[in-house]
Amino acid sequence: MRHVVDPDDFVALHAIAGLTSVTDEMLPTLLNWLNQDERLAAVAAQLLLRQHAVRPLLEAVHRGGHGRLWALRALGDLPREMVRRNGAEMLTREIQEDLEPIWIGHYDWLRDDAAAGLEALDVQKLRFNPLL
Repeated sequence: MRHVVDPDDFVALHAIAGLTSVTDEMLPTLLNWLNQDERLAAVAAQLLLRQHAVRPLLEAVHRGGHGRLWALRALGDLPREMVRRNGAEMLTREIQEDLEPIWIGHYDWLRDDAAAGLEALDVQKLRFNPLL
């Protein structure tokens, strides 16, 4: 697992993609990483997200601290119904309210491909300058 935090992005990305499962023995380390520097926290959140580790992520949310934000970010990337189904009693109303702005992004058609299209159209705007 040490390669997932390699300082070389190429190595780290390949290690993250190649990690097919997160074992129970890895969970404490990943949950700890959520509260570390941004690079470690991002790797931990991504690995937990890729494993659909709803309950460990909710555990991190309940622990609070900096890791709470990374855990919320990862949970927000998961489908709402998956989090609700697997989170059960750990998914409080407050946490759901924190996740809603992220979840709504899944339905925003003006993000992703459309956003790139809007940016391209913005560049094409004619700028009127009365002084020229």
